[in-house]
Amino acid sequence: MSYIVWEWEVEPGWFVPYPSDVCCALENARSNFQPIVKLGDIDHSLQLFQVRIRDMEQTSAISSRTRKVKRSVIGSNHPLAKGYIWEWQMFHDTWIMYTVEDMQEIHDNEQNGIPLFNLSSRNTYLIDLNISCQRNTNTDYKRKMRKSTCRPYPKLQQQSIPRPVLSAPPSVGTIGIGSGATALAPSHQLPSSSRSFRPVPLLANLPPSALSPELARLVRDSFTPCTTASSDPCTICLNETSEASDYDTAPLLPGFTCPLVSLKRCNHTLHNQCAYTAISQATSGAYFQCPQCQQYYGVRTGNQPTNGNMTVRVDSSRTVPGYENHGTIVVQYSFTPGVSENGTHFSVQGFPRIAYFPDNDKGNEVVDLLKEAFRRRLVFCIGTSASTGTPNCVVWNDIHHKTSLVPGASHGYPDPGYLDRILDELKAKGLS
Repeated sequence: MSYIVWEWEVEPGWFVPYPSDVCCALENARSNFQPIVKLGDIDHSLQLFQVRIRDMEQTSAISSRTRKVKRSVIGSNHPLAKGYIWEWQMFHDTWIMYTVEDMQEIHDNEQNGIPLFNLSSRNTYLIDLNISCQRNTNTDYKRKMRKSTCRPYPKLQQQSIPRPVLSAPPSVGTIGIGSGATALAPSHQLPSSSRSFRPVPLLANLPPSALSPELARLVRDSFTPCTTASSDPCTICLNETSEASDYDTAPLLPGFTCPLVSLKRCNHTLHNQCAYTAISQATSGAYFQCPQCQQYYGVRTGNQPTNGNMTVRVDSSRTVPGYENHGTIVVQYSFTPGVSENGTHFSVQGFPRIAYFPDNDKGNEVVDLLKEAFRRRLVFCIGTSASTGTPNCVVWNDIHHKTSLVPGASHGYPDPGYLDRILDELKAKGLS
């Protein structure tokens, strides 16, 4: 069995899949000779875009910018055919799907027990499935990655195999990826000169900012005006900074009237309206994370219940396997059932929970950061239990703890790389 995936071009030669619902709608439109699909009718987050099936192009209703679209066939062994996707985190709650090819490679290595590898398509990116992390080996920037379920992608109907893509230009086609793939048409890249270019317009007659006072202070502390376009694209809309933002009807950051802004500590440049759009979508705490380098601005906080307690003590009579020359730091967490700030009733399971760390310099560094993480409500969150499936209960928040001193036990020691990994996990939450 083969499946269909529709993809759009983020940058020249870099295509990412549409969500499964959008792929189903595009495939139905192709089968029924429907010329245009308004993506907002299927996915509200894509309301600015439409796809012209005949031209295999996606256009923005605001900017009229055009991006290429292609239709691919994948085999039954591909993750999308099995009902799950791999994504990497751009900023806040925004996740971007890996390419069809990258997802296949990640899936194959996961199945073959290879947790650490460089992506073939972008050899500078090191994937570590042990900690769900992608690292740029040139810059050492790290991004979280995740595997999640999705609705089924459309199956390839046998009668559609001999039928060509609807009057698609010779520069756009369909490729086959994975086992059982069927190539339907050749694929070639358009020359770079075909890319549309829109200069940055004068910014006037825009709606007023609606940021809270807390976020407005974050803007003042984090951004500075920028008068020169960067050599890198804006990492939010992916347009060049010498071009207009795809969010060019959004308000401006309060206090800034220029088209571009830079972040004060890392100096990365964004469109003013892109920065406003990203900050206005912040869901927890007054913080912003640079989408290019992950530098934190402001203080990130979570939804960990406020009725919890964290205690720390040193037990010199016990040692952590692998650290026999040191005592043991014992960290205990406790929570009671309650009601969150938004009115959600939550339960607790398996508390108190106890974790162990070696009483050495690095172990104490980790525990000090965990104290601050607990104060910022980031160690736990209200979610669904991975072990029981119970919703609205207090669960770990992606900071892995060792809860056993039995040598070789699950969630135990020895584990020579553990302290470095948990430091990376804390850094990903803005603590270092």
